[in-house]
Formats: sequence, structure tokens, C-alpha cells
Amino acid sequence: MEELECEFNKSNRREDTMIDIFTAIDKLITEHGSASILKERIELLRDQFAFLKEKVSSLEKNNCVLAEINVKLQDENQLFKGKLAKYTESPYGVCPYCQQPSVKLDHIAPDPIFDFATDVYFLKCENADCRKEWTKNVNR
Repeated sequence: MEELECEFNKSNRREDTMIDIFTAIDKLITEHGSASILKERIELLRDQFAFLKEKVSSLEKNNCVLAEINVKLQDENQLFKGKLAKYTESPYGVCPYCQQPSVKLDHIAPDPIFDFATDVYFLKCENADCRKEWTKNVNR
């Protein structure tokens, strides 16, 4: 029995040694395999980085062009707003409170003092933030 035990222990030791060798070889293959895979991945990342760098450069150029166009359009917009204000002004002027051309005639009444020469215009501002009312004397 003892001899069998020794033989068994010897064979276990031999298997342990073989397992250690295979583990070392496997580890070596894994390290070198990972290095080549890692190298490929690094090259892929470099290619992707170069592509993205070109893309960013292109987008920055486009952004500059669009910023210039935006400035021109804003200037043009201000010009048209000025022209539009002339056409959209109320015939009764601008509101003395909010300075908007949103004046509406509520009604007209004869001036109590100068009944024969002037009328009193009762005006309202239609601006939602203002809504003030006032009067204006107008010659006939």
C-alpha cells in the first residue's frame, strides 16, 4: 500500500510539473497573442483618431462659415425689421407707455371744450404686457 501511495504521489508531482509547464506556455502564448491584438487595436484607434481629427477640422471650418452667414443674416434681419416697422406702425402712433406700435382706436368723441374743431380719440394699447388706455386730441 505504501508503495502505491508513493507511486501515486510521484505521478501527481509529475502531473503538477506538466501542468505548471502548460500554464507557463499558455501564459506566454496569451501574453504574446494579446500584444499582437493590442497592437492591432492601437493601430485601429490611431486610424479612428486621425479620422475624427479630420472630421473635427472640417466641422470647425463649417462652423466658421455658418457663423459668418449668421452674422450677415442677423444684419439683414435688423434692416428688414426697420423697414417692417414703417409698414406696421399704427396710424395712431406708438404707445406712450411701452413704445410699441400696437395702438388701437377704441372710440371717438367730440372734445367737450372745442366741440367744433377737435375730437378726442380714446386709444388702447393691444400689447399684452401693457394694455394701457389714454386719450389724444385730434383736429378735424
